Amino acid sequence: MDTERKLRTVGCNDEEKIRYATYLLSGLAASWWENVVAVHPPDRVFTWEDFKKKFRDTHVPESMVELKKREFDELQQNAAPIIQYVRDFNRLSRYAREEVNSDKKRKTRFMKGMNPYMKMQLRLARTAEFQELINSAITFEDNYRKVQEDRRKRARIEPRKYPVTKPTPDRSFKPQF
Repeated sequence: MDTERKLRTVGCNDEEKIRYATYLLSGLAASWWENVVAVHPPDRVFTWEDFKKKFRDTHVPESMVELKKREFDELQQNAAPIIQYVRDFNRLSRYAREEVNSDKKRKTRFMKGMNPYMKMQLRLARTAEFQELINSAITFEDNYRKVQEDRRKRARIEPRKYPVTKPTPDRSFKPQF
């Protein structure tokens, strides 16, 4: 994906894309490409689509895509910080493009995995765009953390308004038998 983004930026044609992408390969990936070229006739011309398909089939097998898609389907924020949840969401969402191919779907799917308390608070925000939802979530989490810290500080510093006293037994009372 990173290589394709770079190739789109510089406006390469298919032949240039293959030359540039194969130049960037290193280690096992470079060995893989050398083997692909070696088993084909020397006059074989690979298209960019051929290269991408061969690369994906070898380095990103369909079974791995299915595992990542399932991981995305099961993604929950739980107690993780919102930033971590956003990173995981963005990293895994590429395996379920049809679930996040519009801003509305992206927001809905993001909210689905949030912890219930944060989800409840953010439903009130009525954000129009996905990025607004992210910004609201980060702000809410920060404000909530500050409130919790403030409460802990006050609990340690301020004396209790209603001291807890244990009832003491009356020692003067003597049961009579």
